[in-house]
Amino acid sequence: MPTTPRRLGPSCLMLALLGVGVGALPGQAGTHPLSISKESSKTVREVVRKVLPAVVSVTATAEPTDVADGEEEAPAGAPHGFEVPPFAREGFGSGVIVDPKGVVLTNNHVVARATVVRVLLQDGRSYESSDIRRDPKTDLAIVQIAPEDGETLPHARLGDSGGLEIGDFILAMGSPFGLNGTVTSGIISAKSRPLGLSMYEDFLQTDAAVNPGNSGGPMVNLDGEIVGINTAIRSNSGSFGGIAFAIPSNMARKVVPDLLDHGRVRRGYLGVAMDRVGPERLKEHGAKGGVIITGLAQGETPAREAGIKLHDIIIEAAGEPLADTRALQRVVSDAKPGSEIPMRILRDGESIDVVAVIKEQPEEFGLRRGFARQLRPKRNLKPDSMEVEQHEIAAGGFSVVELTPEAAKRFGLGDEGGIVVSEVDEGSPAARAGLLPGLVIVEIEKQAVTNVEEALKVVGKAELEEGILVKVRRPDGQTRLVVLQGD
Repeated sequence: MPTTPRRLGPSCLMLALLGVGVGALPGQAGTHPLSISKESSKTVREVVRKVLPAVVSVTATAEPTDVADGEEEAPAGAPHGFEVPPFAREGFGSGVIVDPKGVVLTNNHVVARATVVRVLLQDGRSYESSDIRRDPKTDLAIVQIAPEDGETLPHARLGDSGGLEIGDFILAMGSPFGLNGTVTSGIISAKSRPLGLSMYEDFLQTDAAVNPGNSGGPMVNLDGEIVGINTAIRSNSGSFGGIAFAIPSNMARKVVPDLLDHGRVRRGYLGVAMDRVGPERLKEHGAKGGVIITGLAQGETPAREAGIKLHDIIIEAAGEPLADTRALQRVVSDAKPGSEIPMRILRDGESIDVVAVIKEQPEEFGLRRGFARQLRPKRNLKPDSMEVEQHEIAAGGFSVVELTPEAAKRFGLGDEGGIVVSEVDEGSPAARAGLLPGLVIVEIEKQAVTNVEEALKVVGKAELEEGILVKVRRPDGQTRLVVLQGD
């Protein structure tokens, strides 16, 4: 049922601070509640005066294209219910000037296919620019505008998002529904949220009202520093439902200089796909975390040259224990090409040390295109649409069919036999792992499976809590692992 967006203005922030102030805080005994609320309001006003002039509206103009609307610029693999505000997909959003020379920071999805961008300041000044530099892997972009000689531009400072704590007050600024210069407020509700919206992500969650058109606008702390870039909302209606997400400023602080200096972001490259590992697989080795290698990129990659193999579990990189996939991402992406990263690996129960010599990441690496769209129309095939029996693998939340000639033709696969995923239940372990209809299952738990009976037998012996390893073959012939895990 649609809900009315809740606006958190300065008055709400005042009441929250007032609730704290009424208690016996050290050094504040006898302070009148009204004086606290006035001071709180003054703080908010000062922050708004300082930052709002640097907040801009961004209108992107793209040349006509045959690609369906929203197909390319919408981040691939977005979980159900997570939405990039639809006005932003149409090329309208927000931004913030982070350098007086005219550097406007915004979201990539706001300017994804733009050839020309118009930037409107709060004071009415307008600029057009075709100097657009994008980083789809973080959903960040910059637009360079050119002020006239002697003209000054307001700007805001990128602060340190690493110092944020849950409960910290923040302001969200932008142009929701085209309403320029809108300010809302809230708190940091959670940190380090993975949403599956982009390759590199570490989202801040907030309850500050964020709506269509807010994308690219700043999240600001009470020191008047940018601590995030508003990016997405969790909504079933398309409008604010109490949950919004921002890219942390520390990510932007790494991206912006590279875009300015090189026109793209230069990152270290290992050449693997990976997933988290269940604790049961690590317990006997005394490791608290690690990532399992689920795929290897083609060619002479650092991973292949270091001897890393499918099924390997990396538990340590550059001397740091790996809590999750993002930890390895950070270590590798921050490394300079040519640098060496020592890694500790678990393989078949043994601990192995390897050294990977990092290369520069290819621009196309990690940009998910083609394959998901190829399978999208075939997402769920019911048994009555094919003259084959469909078998449910309940533990994983998906169904399979024998790869008969008819099924192979339906999925655009070669007639090589085996079993093919035919249906994936929404919200299931299979869906969370990225299992898609049309993928051919080659192995389960390192055991080859050629028919449904073999698959059911292996799955029946496996433990979902430990993670079930499933090796799949894509239509292009490449194989990779997916890890089915419980909640």
